Amino acid sequence: MIYELLAAPTGARVQERSLRSTAVSTVQDGRPNDVQNHAMTTTHSAKDAETRLNELGLVLPAPFQSPTGRPYPFVWIRTRGSRVAISGHLPLNADGSLATEHIGKVGAELTAEDGARAAESVARAVLADLRRELGSLNRVAAWIRVLGMVNVAPGFDRIPQVVNGFSDVILAVFGETIGAHARSAVGVAELPFRVAVEVEAEVEIERAPPK
Repeated sequence: MIYELLAAPTGARVQERSLRSTAVSTVQDGRPNDVQNHAMTTTHSAKDAETRLNELGLVLPAPFQSPTGRPYPFVWIRTRGSRVAISGHLPLNADGSLATEHIGKVGAELTAEDGARAAESVARAVLADLRRELGSLNRVAAWIRVLGMVNVAPGFDRIPQVVNGFSDVILAVFGETIGAHARSAVGVAELPFRVAVEVEAEVEIERAPPK
């Protein structure tokens, strides 16, 4: 396995921004480049997450429809006080079904750019479940950590570039003050349903106002 940890303290933001800008000029289908550009211009923005989401035109998918049709013995989002744990999410279509174009090994059937697109799809799935759980993405006070797992062919080592697809979406929607996160990017031999990317995370939220 290959591990990369990106903690994003204030002094390292310029270096992190440089990494994102060189890592994925990945997605040429109109959406990811917009996300990547937005991720690098939101540091001083006062706009909230829901506003940014709408401006980016990101479509959040319906709840995951498992190909097995069976329930899982866990929850996708677990909230405890101000802490929110996010189970591993997969790339989804708008209707919640698995995105079959994101199935396969990165470095074999899929390129690093394909993998970054898969990671961006995972980000949308995570945001969708967060919004369903919290009522609004504006309740997120800080992104704490991200673990990106990439289904790789032997010898593929551009794993951080793939997971940048996820990070760029988070930074574009939340800005650097809230969206900056510690991160590990890991290459694995296989993932559920042979998807290219799975991501789990943790965020801190503002408590809901008393009724």
